[in-house]
Amino acid sequence: MPEWLLALIASSVVSGIGFTWKRISDTNVRVDKLEVRLAETYATKVELDSAFERVDKSLVRFENKLDALVMSELRTFREGMINKVSGLDESV
Repeated sequence: MPEWLLALIASSVVSGIGFTWKRISDTNVRVDKLEVRLAETYATKVELDSAFERVDKSLVRFENKLDALVMSELRTFREGMINKVSGLDESV
């Protein structure tokens, strides 16, 4: 095999490896920058605790309103049933 062909193949392989190495290195740098940007926008534990506390308070208020509504409906239903039973007793 001619020496020039061997040199051409060797230089192609080395430049291909070098190009691939550069692309991998550039990708690592971009991933590192992305990680830093994402870490800057993370919520802290204090912020999360505060947000969950607000949600919890809202849910408690909602639960209290729902309980009051259910109790009101239950009371109305009970009174209606008592009236029906009383009406049946009087008709007998």
